Amino acid sequence: MQFGADAVLDPLERIFFYMPLMHAESLDVQDDRSPLFRRLFEEAPAECESILTARCRRPSSIATLIARFGRFPYRNATLGRSSSAAELEWLESEGDHFGQ
Repeated sequence: MQFGADAVLDPLERIFFYMPLMHAESLDVQDDRSPLFRRLFEEAPAECESILTARCRRPSSIATLIARFGRFPYRNATLGRSSSAAELEWLESEGDHFGQ
């Protein structure tokens, strides 16, 4: 998913450029975003590290969640979707809502 449009943006602008990728319920999109965020962390100046860490939440945990359920279970009620038993169990026990 590298088009290069993000290359002209500074690190903080890139966070917002990548934001829709963080919220996608597609494993392909989640897989595509991981290298973008790795590159962002590698290229950003040290003074941006705390902001990046706070804003660029756990790419691997988000991808793991999408791989497990195919969606974000905490969105189900809002979107009128039924939750599976496994999703309900996850929501009750470990449901990290990633700021939702």
